[in-house]
Amino acid sequence: MLLRHLCLLAALILPVTTTAGVVVGGLRFIYPQEAKSLSVSLRNTANEPYLVQSKILPDNAQDSAGLLSSVAKQVKVPFIVTPPLFLIPGKNEHQLRIIATGNLPQDRESLFWLSVSAIPSVKDASGSSVLIAFRQQVKLIWRPASLIEKQGKLRWERHQSDVIVRNDSAWYITLSGMQINGKTQVGGVVPPFSRRQQPWCPAAGKCTISWQDMDDMGQKKPREHVTL
Repeated sequence: MLLRHLCLLAALILPVTTTAGVVVGGLRFIYPQEAKSLSVSLRNTANEPYLVQSKILPDNAQDSAGLLSSVAKQVKVPFIVTPPLFLIPGKNEHQLRIIATGNLPQDRESLFWLSVSAIPSVKDASGSSVLIAFRQQVKLIWRPASLIEKQGKLRWERHQSDVIVRNDSAWYITLSGMQINGKTQVGGVVPPFSRRQQPWCPAAGKCTISWQDMDDMGQKKPREHVTL
């Protein structure tokens, strides 16, 4: 029965940002190098039990379109998460444990994703069991102990509609709530020691960009602005 559920889990995952069932207890998680492990809480807000699958995924620049420098793809993710598959009863909490297992860069942060998939068992009109998977993904950031300098500022250049944003620091910087001339745009992140190029601005005229970085708890910092 568990194997049957697992097969359905792999086939029916639907990516969503929130779910009324199993909720991850945070928007992002920082894994300091000196930590032996990292705990992540899950809470089942529903009455029925959920089958949960947890795993760590590589980033591979999926949240930083237009990256000018190549990002090395992770052949093997240097983390394990336990338990990888378990049942969480209704109105209960559970702790995931993440453990670093491999060599990671010592001069910059590294980004991964914690993926949590949850399947409730519901009945359709005929009384048969129907399984629908919900998936949440939150950022997992590895932080080396050597990073003692403060997070740097972004540098911006404009070439007509194209914008180049440069991050010369060792930290990931988030472009949350990004707006171009007051209109919302998808921002993403700027990786350490990297540049991104995106057609964010109009071809001519003023281009005012505003955004909010995130702190370690996933809370938005004060809004920043730049006019190009």
